[in-house]
Amino acid sequence: MFSFKKGYKAYIHSISNIDILDSVISSVKMGNTWIYPELMQFLIQSIPLNENQKNKLLDKLTIKELEVIELVAEGLNNNQIAKTLDLAEVTVKKHISSLFKKLDVKDRLSLALTFKNFK
Repeated sequence: MFSFKKGYKAYIHSISNIDILDSVISSVKMGNTWIYPELMQFLIQSIPLNENQKNKLLDKLTIKELEVIELVAEGLNNNQIAKTLDLAEVTVKKHISSLFKKLDVKDRLSLALTFKNFK
């Protein structure tokens, strides 16, 4: 995982199908980091936040943003989040963009890691 600190932008299995590869390429071209949801969950569970950090972050977010960030942390994509929360996909994108700004993160992995200890 320390490879990401060295500038790597994606991690995929060698047996990944073409759809996953297309998703990875698209994500990296947009400046994001891409990893499998299972690996993201492992990373999320490995970084603790203290109570003060949690409270400061929670105070910044709306209830809907908390719902969205929780689903991002579960590895759902925007379309899946939209269906789960009965929102338009564009609304999900707006919430995620707002979360990026409020939490000063640049990609979904960082967003999910920030959420790790909110519960």
